[in-house]
Amino acid sequence: MLAVASDMMRRGMFKRIVSYLIVIPAAFVLLCLWLRWRKPSMIYYPDRQLEATPDVAGLSYENVFLTTLDGVHINGWFIPAKTPAKTGQPSPTILFLHGNARNISHRIEKLAVFHQLGVSVLIIDYRGYAAAKARRTKREPIATPKLPMTTLPRP
Repeated sequence: MLAVASDMMRRGMFKRIVSYLIVIPAAFVLLCLWLRWRKPSMIYYPDRQLEATPDVAGLSYENVFLTTLDGVHINGWFIPAKTPAKTGQPSPTILFLHGNARNISHRIEKLAVFHQLGVSVLIIDYRGYAAAKARRTKREPIATPKLPMTTLPRP
C-alpha cells in the first residue's frame, strides 16, 4: 500500500515537473513576443499636436520644413540668436534634438535659455511627431540629425 502511494506521488510529481517545463518556456516566449510587438510604444511617446510656438516666450522664430531623402517633411523651428556675436562672426547654432517624448513645442523653456545665452537654435521633430507625417522608424533617430547639418551656419 505504501509502495502504491509512493508510486502515485512520483507520477504526480513527474506530471507537475513536465507541465512546468512546458508552461514556463511558453510563457517566456509569449512575453518576449508581446514585448517585441509593444516596444515602439514603450520607447517613443510622440505628441501630434503642437501646444505652443516660441512666440509665447517672446522668441522670434522661423518655421522650417526639411525634406528627408525619402520625401518626408520634417517640421522644425529656427530661433536666431538674441544678439549677434561680438567677434563679427555669426553666432553659434545648436542643433536641438528633443528626445523621444512629446514634440518641439514642449521644449520652449530650453529654447529661451539658449536664446538668452546668445546662440541660435534649430530644433526639429522626428517622423511621427507633430507636423512630421510619416511613421517613425528604428533608424530615424540616427538619420534625422544628418538632414539639417548642411543648412546650419558654419563659423
